[in-house]
Amino acid sequence: MKLQIPVPLQRAFAVISWERAVPAFLPFVAALAGVFAVLWSGILAELPLSWHIAGLVVCGAALLATLSRGAAKFRFPRKGETLRRIEERSDLKPGILDSVWARPFARDEEDDPLWIASRERLIQTVGTPKVPLPRIDLAEIDSYRLRWIAPALVVGALALTLGQPDGLRASLQPPLPERQPIVVDAWIEPPAYTGLSPRILKLNRERSSLAAAEGSRLHVRLREQDGSSIRGVLTFQTTDRGKRRIRPEGDDKSQVTLPFEDNGLLTISARGETRQVAIYAIEDRPPEVKLVGEPSTETGIIRLEVETMDDYPLADARLVLSLLGGQKISIDAPMPDEDVAGEPAVIPLPSLTGTPGAYRVEAGDEEHPWAGLLVRGQVEVTDGLGRVAATEPFAITMPERTFYNPLSRAVIEERQKLAMAPSSLLRSSDFFGALTNAPDLFDVRAADHLMLKATAEAVAAARVRDVPDIVEGLWPLAVELEDDGLAYAKARLDAAEEALREALRNGASNEEIAEKISELRQAMNDYIRALADSGYAEGDPQSGDDEYAQSDLDDLLDRMEELSEQGARAEAESLLAQLEALLQSLKLSRGEQEGGSPGEDGTPGQGQGQGSGEGQGGMGEGERALSGTGDIIQKQRELTDQTFSARRGQRGQSGLADEQRELTEELDQLAEGLSDEAGDARGAFEDAKETMERAAQALENGNLPRAQMLQEQAMQELREAGNELADAIGEGGDDVSEGATDPFGRAYEGDGGQDPEDFGLYDPERIRELIAEIRKRLEDPNLGEAERTYLESLLERF
Repeated sequence: MKLQIPVPLQRAFAVISWERAVPAFLPFVAALAGVFAVLWSGILAELPLSWHIAGLVVCGAALLATLSRGAAKFRFPRKGETLRRIEERSDLKPGILDSVWARPFARDEEDDPLWIASRERLIQTVGTPKVPLPRIDLAEIDSYRLRWIAPALVVGALALTLGQPDGLRASLQPPLPERQPIVVDAWIEPPAYTGLSPRILKLNRERSSLAAAEGSRLHVRLREQDGSSIRGVLTFQTTDRGKRRIRPEGDDKSQVTLPFEDNGLLTISARGETRQVAIYAIEDRPPEVKLVGEPSTETGIIRLEVETMDDYPLADARLVLSLLGGQKISIDAPMPDEDVAGEPAVIPLPSLTGTPGAYRVEAGDEEHPWAGLLVRGQVEVTDGLGRVAATEPFAITMPERTFYNPLSRAVIEERQKLAMAPSSLLRSSDFFGALTNAPDLFDVRAADHLMLKATAEAVAAARVRDVPDIVEGLWPLAVELEDDGLAYAKARLDAAEEALREALRNGASNEEIAEKISELRQAMNDYIRALADSGYAEGDPQSGDDEYAQSDLDDLLDRMEELSEQGARAEAESLLAQLEALLQSLKLSRGEQEGGSPGEDGTPGQGQGQGSGEGQGGMGEGERALSGTGDIIQKQRELTDQTFSARRGQRGQSGLADEQRELTEELDQLAEGLSDEAGDARGAFEDAKETMERAAQALENGNLPRAQMLQEQAMQELREAGNELADAIGEGGDDVSEGATDPFGRAYEGDGGQDPEDFGLYDPERIRELIAEIRKRLEDPNLGEAERTYLESLLERF
């Protein structure tokens, strides 16, 4: 049985706690009221920012100080203290309420009559305890009347602001300057070999990634929005080297430089902000180069079709030639010096440098001392990192000019011997001295004798170190002595014809006749080539209304050989007579003369008159198309130069695509105006048009390297189209002037001179001289960038 005694312990605890809290926290309440009045009224918002912040600090400090003082002074009442106050208030004997919570020793004794009787007696004695009243002397604890001041401040503040909280909001939100995020300025400086322009970046995202060529340098600068520099901590972490700090640079220590060597994570920390950038270093693949097709030397120069591949522009390209052993120039030739035979000849190929792609290149010429010898060749390219790639080796016979004058041929052979064996300089000196001893025995002209004598004296006074200069000077001497080479070639051709005729008449064997025909073919080709080398144009052989090209002459020789093998010697001899008639009808004409004819000995005759007709005073449709083609090529070249300047950052690329499309439309109009006689030239013009359209598309997409490659390809296709158009005009006689003709029956203009871009009317020998001079200039390491760019454009033109 449980007997409950209602003791107001909790209420008494609250009363006593209130008695102690009022004197302890009254200063805090007064301070809180004062702070509220100040903040609500918005007084602080009217002060300067520094005073505003100081006022907030003071208010907070006052609240904190009074609160901490009150907390230190206040103490919750204990249970015994609470019971004593209840006993005092209820007039009970002190300590009697402690028995209320008494319990018997054993739980089962609660039902004991004695325990119950004692509990009933206690209840009667205690009765109903009273809650003690608070005993607070406000006059003693609040001598400054804070209890009246605090409410007055609150009411006054509310009345002053009409209860609007704008002042409180303005007081609690001082106009602090907004903290601007840091600005990370970054730019990538690519290696020089890439040919790329620096890239400007903004690394303002928390996480980003960045890829650049290996060897690039990343520059990072930290600043505020107003441009003032700030310092930060930059670290770079890689898998192999771990995490390392990047030391700042510059006077203000706000800039760092990171080389792109490994992949890793760049962390930028400044003023509590962090940016992370994943760095990827793109490895440059080694260059590749290969030959497309077989090398050719048919035009007196080595022609190669080469395809190069690399990630970035190539720094250097060259053709490396090595002389194959076991070759003898002639029976009396000295053995080549070991240092000459073992040292390769290097011919620069500037047209292969720069943007990788497919190119047609020309290297070497008939002037090389190894002319006519078998050499081993390789095309080598070098990228910006110095890595070299080479094609598969190929064997080729160096182009050689045929000299028909025995004297010039002797000079050129001695030149080659001296170049191969510089140690035989004394022998060469004796040779040239012998040539000048008896000029009347060799039927040497006085002018030629003087040149030979000057050369003999120069060779006699030279030393071994002077051999390269001597070798270089012997070439123009041989060319000068070759003035009568055309007559010698004609005499050789006549002798070959007579030998074949005698063989046919005398019943020679098929093998002997085949040999004579081969000699005649060679003599005929040499004669036609001598015509071109002598500066004269050879006219097409004509019989009636039929026109023959050189291939037709070869076909005639092939038919002659077939008839001789079949025993039809008479028919073969008749074909020989026809061949002689065709060769006799070859017409010669100088580029500035019209109507000239060759003399009896193969030397040029004098012009007999001027052409008449439209070619004299006007220009036919075909010639106008040729002129228009030259104009378009010139415009395309200028546009290509502008694209090249844009790639280097020397100008913007805006407007380039529009100019390319306008040029494409101009070409389209020119192609539409071609007559039916244009033939295959139409298809060539269509190819050039498509390439120019792709170049315009590349310019619109911002792909400048591809656009430049397509523009250069378009110029090459335009040249080929012009050549085909010139051939078509010559074959069809498209309103050309009458008079002098070139080797294929095409008429020259009577006004003399022709733009090099008007195809078919330029001097090949002069072009080769210009190309050689340009290449020589490009080899100069001190050549300025602007001049080098100009010379490269000239080389591309030819």
